[in-house]
Amino acid sequence: SAHTKTMKCYLILVLLVSLSVVLLARELPNKPFVSKKKNLEDIWSNCTKSDSPMQILNVTITPDVVKEDQNIHVVAYYSLKEDVTDGMVNINLNAAGIPLDLPQLPLCDALNYIGVQCPLKKGIGKFDVTEFIPEAPTGTYNGSVTVNDKSRVEILCINLDFQMMP
Repeated sequence: SAHTKTMKCYLILVLLVSLSVVLLARELPNKPFVSKKKNLEDIWSNCTKSDSPMQILNVTITPDVVKEDQNIHVVAYYSLKEDVTDGMVNINLNAAGIPLDLPQLPLCDALNYIGVQCPLKKGIGKFDVTEFIPEAPTGTYNGSVTVNDKSRVEILCINLDFQMMP
């Protein structure tokens, strides 16, 4: 269904950046990502607080230019200071300046969708996700993705700013 397809897209975004840009890639499928900067990694920036329980260590996105009807592969390494048993994913996204009405997602549902089981264990972890990129409107997209644990402590924050080109 359309709702199921949309929810899958959001989940991919959360993981692209250690739970982030992949969700967006799925939500906004089909057109290549083009950064306003030179590197594809510049489509996102880490806004996670330095004292957060989760820290992003490294993210690799392939291919360099993501196009419709092909897969995107994201590998994200992170460090956790404590187990995360549950929480919520919040996606605030604007398309061409228009806010999109996106639901909050339970963290464990988002993780289960990509084959990762809750809880996330303390220590170094890895998300390795390959997802097919379908079709999306062209234009500028920006916003943020935040993940809060079950105590509502923000553990991850990602800012997004990119263009989908024809």
